[in-house]
Amino acid sequence: MITVGALVLAAKVIGAAKEVAVAWRYGVSGVVDAYLLALAITTWLPVILSSVSLVVFVPRLAGLEGQEREKYISQLNGLYLALAVFSTILTYFAGPPIAGWIAGGLDVKTVSLARSAVMWLSPAAGFITVIGYLALRLQSRRKFAYTFFEATPSALILLFVLLLASAAAIEPLLWGTVAGFGLQMLILMSLTQKADKSLGGISFPDFRSPGWKATGAAFGTMLVSQLISGLNTPIDQIFAARVGDNAIATLGYANRIVALATALGATVIARAALPVFSSAVLAEPMAVARRQALTWVMVMLAAGVCAAIIGWRLSTPVVGLLFERGEFGHEDTQIVSSVLRIALLQLPFYFSNVVIMQWFAAVKKLNLILFSIVSGIVFKILSILLLFDHGIYAIPASTAVFYAIGSAIGLGLLYYSPFRRVPA
Repeated sequence: MITVGALVLAAKVIGAAKEVAVAWRYGVSGVVDAYLLALAITTWLPVILSSVSLVVFVPRLAGLEGQEREKYISQLNGLYLALAVFSTILTYFAGPPIAGWIAGGLDVKTVSLARSAVMWLSPAAGFITVIGYLALRLQSRRKFAYTFFEATPSALILLFVLLLASAAAIEPLLWGTVAGFGLQMLILMSLTQKADKSLGGISFPDFRSPGWKATGAAFGTMLVSQLISGLNTPIDQIFAARVGDNAIATLGYANRIVALATALGATVIARAALPVFSSAVLAEPMAVARRQALTWVMVMLAAGVCAAIIGWRLSTPVVGLLFERGEFGHEDTQIVSSVLRIALLQLPFYFSNVVIMQWFAAVKKLNLILFSIVSGIVFKILSILLLFDHGIYAIPASTAVFYAIGSAIGLGLLYYSPFRRVPA
């Protein structure tokens, strides 16, 4: 946790610098609306695939060595190369009409900008798919240096924005994003080659073997889970577009500050916990491993409460310090900070939920993850409909409801359900 935490903190400092530069150059504007919408569409499927892959394949790879691992990696290489090509092509052709549909209520120029931005960003979809695969290989080896290089896209965007941007030009954001993810992919390829002594060959997966059949079932369950969980972002974008111009940008700035907190807490425990839990359920008495998971759930719940309270009190000065300069004015600070305070309500439930999900993955109870996510998304949609008269504030409130329901259900299942040792 200490190692991952230090790397995440370093990466997020660079990410925060990028956000400061974007706010300075673009403020709360249609350019930011278009870019964030295009980025959400581009990254949606690759991020889901990465999340699924971490849960399904890290426990599997953690128990493989020698020729068995080499054969499995060769087949995974072929699978993820195909997925990367598919993600890029799908984003290029399907992304623009989706962007036009979501942004239908915004200014015509913003809609047109979002449609073209998705096409520019489509190569990033393939890069992110490969990055997620390389990350799971490194995580299975407990090599966490890759965490720092998650800042590579932010660093490139920061550089392009400072050197090339004008208040009205979206190109530096697009070029920096694509170049950043491409460079990150190359760096992770180098790290993976060192960790595994080789990137491995490329072959088609043997879906007929017992190992692939078990993995395929797990992958299918997690894919459905993450597709449903991934509806959070498009739901938020759709409702933000219905609120009016600049709502997507306002929500984006608030979410970026929340992301700093979630990364420094939840990302750290998630990446450290999954391989540890996976080993614990194989090597230790189940009661001991389960007690460890319960302890960390309560620790992260308490940490989330503390973070939410502190963030609530400091929301306005933090937003002002980070963003209030150039095109981002004092009025923008007040609006973003008010949205941020509502968004912070998700932190206790988000933190605890991450630990619960890692435990369910380690004991291979992926159906429980699916049940928790489906319940959460149903309550999110109901809450956003009930609260929509409150404008943009309904969106972060519904996200807090999503994680609260998921955390409550997950904790109940973890506390009351019997868990038995699982096969490697």
